[in-house]
Amino acid sequence: MSNTLSFLFAIPATLLAICIHEFSHAYVSYLLGDRKIKEEGRMSLNPLKHLDPIGAFCLVVFHFGWARPVKVDASAYKHRKIGFFLVSAAGPLSNFLVAAIAVLAEVGLSLFMGASIHKGFFVYLFLYVALVNIGMGVFNLIPVPPLDGSNMLFTILPSNLSKKIMLVSRYYPFLLFFVIYGLTYVFSTQIGSLDYAIYSWMIEKVLRLFGIAITGSPIM
Repeated sequence: MSNTLSFLFAIPATLLAICIHEFSHAYVSYLLGDRKIKEEGRMSLNPLKHLDPIGAFCLVVFHFGWARPVKVDASAYKHRKIGFFLVSAAGPLSNFLVAAIAVLAEVGLSLFMGASIHKGFFVYLFLYVALVNIGMGVFNLIPVPPLDGSNMLFTILPSNLSKKIMLVSRYYPFLLFFVIYGLTYVFSTQIGSLDYAIYSWMIEKVLRLFGIAITGSPIM
């Protein structure tokens, strides 16, 4: 597949990943009692409400990235730490769920539809939806602020330790920069292998769901 065509497939996959990720944060926060979240306008599937230009670029090009963070009112939760953990986890989990649905669609089209240009188009589209969502889910689980993994970590750490870590918050942008640099230029192969391993695992589970044993490379 040409780089231009790959880029075109990655754009809608990226927009979907960002919208689902941020909407999930906002919606779970709303379910837990946060009524201010509606005022932020983030309970929306409009990508313009959620886009972070650099994060979106990384998603399209490198298959990992982030969106503009959702500001939640954790004081509205009945159990603040548990609620904040659930809201933080909702984003990555929603990406993995969308990836699983995309893999199911990809395998279904590949197995049960005849050869056609339309089938091939949608198979590759679902492939990119799966890979981009997996990449976004994995990246956001890294425990570096402001990524979701750090918010989840803070909720399970002792309060005094969390406060000490928060004291160096002004250095987080630099730390995040080095994480992005490391993933892009140093650990890109390892991250890509992890994303592909998750994708392959999903493919295998879906094939077994259809009663088919996987014998070679995953469908692509």
